[in-house]
Amino acid sequence: MGIYIALGANMPSQIDGKSRGVLDSLNYVETHLCAAGTVSIVRKSKYWKNPSWPYGQGHPDFLNAVWEIETELEPLALLVFLKTIEAAFGRVPTQRNAPRPLDLDIIDYNSRELETKDLSLPHPRMTHRAFVLFPLAEIAPNWTHPKSGQKIWEAIARLPLNDALSCNPS
Repeated sequence: MGIYIALGANMPSQIDGKSRGVLDSLNYVETHLCAAGTVSIVRKSKYWKNPSWPYGQGHPDFLNAVWEIETELEPLALLVFLKTIEAAFGRVPTQRNAPRPLDLDIIDYNSRELETKDLSLPHPRMTHRAFVLFPLAEIAPNWTHPKSGQKIWEAIARLPLNDALSCNPS
């Protein structure tokens, strides 16, 4: 069990009035997550590069990672905290899958199952995303989906070949 968040970006950010590139932005996320003392990072995957999704949109490639964290925040409070960080990085919610300077998602919270209008746990689309599964497998190779019981390597094996091949460690 663990609390896992996925992070990704494919656009520069504006942090404290300063423009930062994608990699610099993602590296700076840790400062914001841990600043209040409510989150600590246990493990971090490498960054994984993949084309913007859905394919054919002509947007810049994404860098993605999965981090295991510890926090006393309950899932909905953690979600609010993550959305506050996204906003600090210049994210303005628009259409789904639009380019963004930062995306933070809770993908699993101690194997809890939760359905609210704002949050579904585990993340409902995580097993269809190579850019979530590969980094998660890197830091939690024995992870099992709380609802289906599917092992992470089984989920990876079920990915469409194009998705699996398009996601590479950066």
